Amino acid sequence: MRKHKLIIDVISDDGRTWKKVVARNPQSLHLIWASDGQYGNKDAVMKIQKYITAARTESDFAPPKVVSVFTNGVTFEMAKYLEDLGVEVEGERVAVSEDTLRRLHFEDQSTDGYSSDDERPKQNDRNSDDLKEVAKNEAAVAEVDSVAYLRALDTHKKIFLDVTSMVIHVSDVCNGGEHFSFKDKLMAEQAEDERATPVKPLLVEYMKNRKLITCHAALKNFRDFLELLGGEKEKQRASELIESLVVVPDCISDKFKALKIGGKIKERSVAIFGTADMLKCFMLTSNESFIRAVAARGITVSAFVHQSRALSELKRLEEKQNEAS
Repeated sequence: MRKHKLIIDVISDDGRTWKKVVARNPQSLHLIWASDGQYGNKDAVMKIQKYITAARTESDFAPPKVVSVFTNGVTFEMAKYLEDLGVEVEGERVAVSEDTLRRLHFEDQSTDGYSSDDERPKQNDRNSDDLKEVAKNEAAVAEVDSVAYLRALDTHKKIFLDVTSMVIHVSDVCNGGEHFSFKDKLMAEQAEDERATPVKPLLVEYMKNRKLITCHAALKNFRDFLELLGGEKEKQRASELIESLVVVPDCISDKFKALKIGGKIKERSVAIFGTADMLKCFMLTSNESFIRAVAARGITVSAFVHQSRALSELKRLEEKQNEAS
């Protein structure tokens, strides 16, 4: 069995207490933890869970106490989750900010966050109409490129795009916006990462000369995300991308259907990854947390796991406007 090294930040009380020190911004931590991979894959909770597993391995009778120290604070929800796992949490509890909730809103499958069409932002109506027009053609495209045909197609001639990979293709921060100096810490980190290691060129290389496939669940979530957080140019790029996609109905393979929904295993992710598995498609995704979760249940996902990026155009324009005022 392959062994993995685990570094404990602080060991005290003659080995009876293990401490994990987390110094990141609590809102960024909450986004990464709650977003199912959308905002990054450096999930502090996953690391702390490794502490718990290792502590129990150390001793079945009196395992070391695991303490997580959040030097910059932790959200109430994240602290409660860790405490339910048996972790002692140290650090100021803070509420989830409105901005964080807004970014996470696309996770909700049943609503887009507005009680009526009148409340929806009116900007970029033309691009929204373009997206809806493309939607009308999905059924026809799916009929031509049937599930059976795509399943039989050579693996090297097709690739499946997750929501996260579609976001990277259209995000402002991956299309020149990475040079903007964001005040928002999360976006500043992503811009810095993008300047150092551009993600989109890697995906484009994988996509070259292949049939680009996605499913209804992924495309719906992508559209919802764009409607809520997308800027005008991001929506233009999205329209172009969607026109190049083969969109199939959700057709989940049996092994993914058998998964129990809960924790990092969300219904939407099961539909997306299960459809890619049914079609025998290699995936592009940054949803590493889901891949780890299903791996623990004996399911291997064939995928290129890339860094995540957020839609950033509206945030950039908002900060530029604030600077000018």
